Amino acid sequence: IEKGHISSALCHMGNVSYRLGRKASVEEIKDAIGDNEYLMDSFERMLSHLEANQVDLEKEPITLGPVLTMDPEKEVFVGEHSDWANMYLKRNYREPFIVPAKV
Repeated sequence: IEKGHISSALCHMGNVSYRLGRKASVEEIKDAIGDNEYLMDSFERMLSHLEANQVDLEKEPITLGPVLTMDPEKEVFVGEHSDWANMYLKRNYREPFIVPAKV
């Protein structure tokens, strides 16, 4: 992935993970985070923000998406969940409205 496209790719990866995700409780998410202190710190700050804004996580649970891995050379997802994730890389177009692979 080119330097200028890193933040765009991360945003896209986050969106794909979200689409593949499921609603989960705070405890389920903490279990999934495990001992990753950076991720846990971010999650705790997000929980504080949601609480300060009176978001009821019982009524509207958080979506927990899978961790995705991307091959930067081929620009496709690889590993676990890649079959599903790669379906979101481009739309299924119909003739004659096909977008070429290389422009």
